[in-house]
Amino acid sequence: MRSNSKTAAFAAIVLAAVAGAGSVAQAQTVSVAYLGTGAGRNVKATMGATTKDVFSGQLRHTLSNPTPGYSQWSGTFVTFCADFTQTVSSTASTFNIVPVASLAVGAPMGAEKAAAINDLYHAFGTQATAGGASADLAAAFQLVVWEIIGDWTSSTGLSGLSLDGGTFRATQTNGNALTNAVSTHAATMFGALGTNRPTVPLSGIASGTRQDQIVTVPAPGAVALAGMGVLLIAKRRRK
Repeated sequence: MRSNSKTAAFAAIVLAAVAGAGSVAQAQTVSVAYLGTGAGRNVKATMGATTKDVFSGQLRHTLSNPTPGYSQWSGTFVTFCADFTQTVSSTASTFNIVPVASLAVGAPMGAEKAAAINDLYHAFGTQATAGGASADLAAAFQLVVWEIIGDWTSSTGLSGLSLDGGTFRATQTNGNALTNAVSTHAATMFGALGTNRPTVPLSGIASGTRQDQIVTVPAPGAVALAGMGVLLIAKRRRK
């Protein structure tokens, strides 16, 4: 079911993307299809007035047919959910490529929460997105993303974060407290937030009717630099 608040927020995202594109007349887009889950755990979670059993962890999506010039947006990617209310779909549909700050859970999350998510990805993103990631670590990573979206503010900082209270909270599916392993990972991850870590190449993929996702995709310049680095290494080895 479409969320009116989400749809309105998505319209604002599209307008912002178009406005930020200068002479480009449309937002950058990519086709998105859900493949399945990776590492993670099933939990019972609450965001505001919504409580449901959900998978917390890696989601796998195929991205294809990106806007020309965005060839790096083709392939299979591990994503994490930034939209608690809507669902994924295995049927490909068009998403807009947007800044993480523009992703919506009723309304765009804003720069402060996006900065905290960047801190999280810088410190733990490589582990959380890895093919052999621990199920507990991946579950904790997703829970911390939702906790940031629900409860993070720079004024309260870490003191405002908790997985058992506030706007966002979570338990095991049977209602018992989260396992010690998941809670310990989450507590460690909380410590990385608000530390102004270097920027990670994070982006959002946003839809008015499907679940928004956070994805790590190198920028075109980063891809070019990486290619130059490979060539330099190869030349040095030949010498």
